[in-house]
Amino acid sequence: MAGAGEAAPPKFTAKPTATKTGDKVKIEFAVDRETDVAVFIENGGPSTGSGQGGRVVRHLVAGVLGKDPPPPLKPGLSQSIEWDGKADYGKPAGAGPFRVRVALGLGARFDRELLADRQNLG
Repeated sequence: MAGAGEAAPPKFTAKPTATKTGDKVKIEFAVDRETDVAVFIENGGPSTGSGQGGRVVRHLVAGVLGKDPPPPLKPGLSQSIEWDGKADYGKPAGAGPFRVRVALGLGARFDRELLADRQNLG
């Protein structure tokens, strides 16, 4: 819950959906206001002690939704992005299973100050 002076976090007005057509996947979603967004593909294997499940295989886009977003995002709050089935390194991502992850409101926040005393930087 947002405290006094904090804006409520952005919300989906249309939850993310993924539709496979041939070798491509269309990812669609809409949000309630301008916000930063990241869309990526994770391997969908089980998250076990092996650490293999939930690893990002493709970073599709990251940017701020609104009037002038970076490609492949389109102006506006409703988006449709296509994934070509490839991993970040350009080769096919494999047979899957895969999960689409759409993250909203990822702005940077101040955590702490490191090395504030210039005399101790040496």
